[in-house]
Amino acid sequence: MTQDKRISPRMTYIVEVRYGEKDLIHRGRITDISETGLFIDTLSPWPKGSMIHFYFNLPAEDPGPGIDGEGEVVWLQQQVGMGIRFTRLSDEHYQRIRRFFFS
Repeated sequence: MTQDKRISPRMTYIVEVRYGEKDLIHRGRITDISETGLFIDTLSPWPKGSMIHFYFNLPAEDPGPGIDGEGEVVWLQQQVGMGIRFTRLSDEHYQRIRRFFFS
């Protein structure tokens, strides 16, 4: 039996995400989110340790602009997706995620 190493609970949230580095932008789908990261559903996950920039929208009930930040690929499963740990996320965006999903 494997032990779940997550340090914060995940919430199911399905939304389009744009991610990449510099001028190379990909589209994928977030399927869950936590206070510390998110999961991107993609057939071509990036290698573990890769740094990516991401941008996605919160549901319409959240009046602010989209969420953008950076994260590190901390795990992956080929042809399934990749787990991203937030490494750069503004305090405002972090608080909006917490307020919407975990309050």
